[in-house]
Amino acid sequence: MAENEMLDLGKSRRWQNLCRLIQAHASVEDIWAEAKDCLPKTLQNVAKQIPLSDMLMAAEEGNGNLGELVRNCQKAKDFARLLQVCAEQAANGGLNHGSIAESFIWAIFDKFYDQIRMESVSAECAHNFQTLDQLRAELKLKLAPTVQELARQLYRKTNDRTTPIRMPKTTTAQKAKHQEKLLEMSVL
Repeated sequence: MAENEMLDLGKSRRWQNLCRLIQAHASVEDIWAEAKDCLPKTLQNVAKQIPLSDMLMAAEEGNGNLGELVRNCQKAKDFARLLQVCAEQAANGGLNHGSIAESFIWAIFDKFYDQIRMESVSAECAHNFQTLDQLRAELKLKLAPTVQELARQLYRKTNDRTTPIRMPKTTTAQKAKHQEKLLEMSVL
């Protein structure tokens, strides 16, 4: 059973790991690698808890069904509401079709990063808002291809409900290096 996904840094271990990397002044490459893993894992769990395909289809069609789908969500309701906000922004701002999924993924990243930013500035790790905003800009540039691919996968899943959201491939060496970095930061 998947854990109940929430847009709350305090309740998301994978995003807490990203926060620890940022607070430890890890390299942009290491932070990017962790963020690149956080997004698809989060989406996988969200897709198990809300009718993400149906919601994306309703958002794209703009037929009013999205509100009903959001109201019926029992778990991960904050993600459902976030998708609804992205759909409303797309409708009001005239975004191109195909951008709601991408906007949704970026919104997830931004929600967690905002919490990480506040946590990192308030912690005694010598970060300030300016350096964290610069880091966000760098991460967004590096994450753009991943986000675009995840959005494409979400739309494929919407059109062919049997296609799962796939994780970007990570080599065993990359996983081992990442685990070593996390262990170095561990208090244990």
